[in-house]
Amino acid sequence: MAHAFLRAAGVSRCLPLFLLLLNVSCARSLVRQSEVVNLVAAADYDAARSTLAGDTNAYGKNNRFLYFLDRGYVSHLSRDYRDSIRAFAAAKTEYDGLYTKSVSGIAVTWAVNDYTAPYRGEDFERVAVNIFQALNYAAIAQPGEALVEAREVDEVLALINSRYDPDQKNVYKEDAFARLLAGILYETTGTLEGINDAFIEYVKAVDIYKGDYAKDYGLEVPQVLKENILAVASAMGSAEAQRYRSMFGDVEFAAVKEKSAKAEVYVVQYNGLSPLKVEDRIPVYLPDMSLNWV
Repeated sequence: MAHAFLRAAGVSRCLPLFLLLLNVSCARSLVRQSEVVNLVAAADYDAARSTLAGDTNAYGKNNRFLYFLDRGYVSHLSRDYRDSIRAFAAAKTEYDGLYTKSVSGIAVTWAVNDYTAPYRGEDFERVAVNIFQALNYAAIAQPGEALVEAREVDEVLALINSRYDPDQKNVYKEDAFARLLAGILYETTGTLEGINDAFIEYVKAVDIYKGDYAKDYGLEVPQVLKENILAVASAMGSAEAQRYRSMFGDVEFAAVKEKSAKAEVYVVQYNGLSPLKVEDRIPVYLPDMSLNWV
């Protein structure tokens, strides 16, 4: 459950009972999330939604952020985009509330069990909220709201990166898919300003793929990104257009005007399942040398 260090001195004899009750609560929450993940894997989204419906503490009161993430995702898969929007909006609220709390205020909980501390979310999970919200709004034909979510990625990433010292390595400091999605949304506006903004987002995405993503994950720039950046760069007629024609010159692409006269369909494929919060216990010997698990 938790990687905790307990000093032998001053440990109360009621501690084993407390840990037992804590572990029981933890186990129930883990089982509930495991049920949801299994139902999603079986594509039984209605049953997954029923498991989550009406109980915002289904994963435990300290896992509300995780609960809203899963509920938003399940509703998205069920094509109930408005419910998904509400769930992800609640996830934002939970995340922001936990971020503003003093770390020292919850640090004491780690002295016994990290499950007693609220789950604050991984960096990429917070950006994922914006990504899914943008997709939700796009699905219900609200492109303006989708762009609001796309723009918010800049603020979120800036906040995430500000938490790390200059000499501390932050692996997740950018999100290429979020940038690609933002570029697509800007491009759909059909305005010169939108084309310019799309170009900026595509440039960021290309740089991420060619930089960290190539080095850390062995990923190449996807074909759709090559085509899109060539299209908007050519439409702008800027000096930068030549740079990307030199970089991806062998790639065929449709011009912006040609694309605007036709229907364009993007297929988003979701791979993998939500990560489970896994129980991990370590043995702790109390002063009377009795063995207890934390």
